[in-house]
Amino acid sequence: MFNTYGVAFGGNEPNDVARSALSEFLQKVPGLVKDGKLKHIPVKKFDGGLEKVVSDGFEYIAGGKVSAEKIVYAV
Repeated sequence: MFNTYGVAFGGNEPNDVARSALSEFLQKVPGLVKDGKLKHIPVKKFDGGLEKVVSDGFEYIAGGKVSAEKIVYAV
């Protein structure tokens, strides 16, 4: 059951309509990025070794300071 494509996501099998729509979208992505209409989320990086990452990074998350950003830990 779970070895079939799409079963874990509602049982939708791959089809030509979905492939075509995705292909059209992916062709538009470079233009959207170039025009500033599609942007990545901000990245908040914590580095300085494992102890600093744990103390500063986890405290940042636990303090509720994360809002629409990707947290990256460099250990």
